[in-house]
Amino acid sequence: MTLLQVCLVIHLAGLALMAGTIVTEYIVYQILSTRFERQGFASDGLADLAARFPAILGIGAGALILSGIGLFILTQGAFGHQLWFQVKILLIVALVLNEFLVGRKYERKLKDAITANKSDQVKSAAIGLRRFSLIQAMLFLIIIILAVFKF
Repeated sequence: MTLLQVCLVIHLAGLALMAGTIVTEYIVYQILSTRFERQGFASDGLADLAARFPAILGIGAGALILSGIGLFILTQGAFGHQLWFQVKILLIVALVLNEFLVGRKYERKLKDAITANKSDQVKSAAIGLRRFSLIQAMLFLIIIILAVFKF
């Protein structure tokens, strides 16, 4: 029983880390694009902070995946056949695909635009990243609702 609770705590911590990082991403990209638009250059501190997000998200994802597998094993797959759990897994796959197909593309565009000092491209990439972050946050919210209410 204690191992189950430890896995649950790690699972929730990973979720909080990932969701918090996504909200932080949204705010940082908003500030970054606004400052670039007003001042004509990106703050090195904000750009450095934004560059660290993938590592933080990776740590949270690792904690979620490992603890999720642990929870699944400890509960002997009790939730695996339930619709809410299957939808949750599909949303997790959507999160990962969105990160790799959309998020990484916009991160590269932003980095290239900052390096080239192109204000219109920085703004465009930052808008894309904010939109991406909102979608990720909404997916996380739906996953949390599913896990809590277990429809």
